[in-house]
Formats: sequence, C-alpha cells, structure tokens
Amino acid sequence: MKAEIIRHLSVYLPASAYDPDEIGIKAGAVLAHIYSAGLGGGAPVYH
Repeated sequence: MKAEIIRHLSVYLPASAYDPDEIGIKAGAVLAHIYSAGLGGGAPVYH
C-alpha cells in the first residue's frame, strides 16, 4: 500500500518541490493516518 501512495504522490506533487526522500516521508505519514483512522469506531481495518 505504501508503494502505491508513493506512486500517487510522485505523480501529483510538484517534482521540483520534493525529492524522493521527502515523498517517502510524506507517504509514511499518509499511511500512518490511514492505518490509525480506520473506517470508523477507531478500529484500524488496514493491515
């Protein structure tokens, strides 16, 4: 799932503003948010 987030961010974030390491950090933050948010009730549903 993180690889797909990285691909998406690489396409939609301006390349001149972010290097690959920064995109990886942002992808980790997005994945952490998705994992912790779950689909309701506070229970994570992504594994």
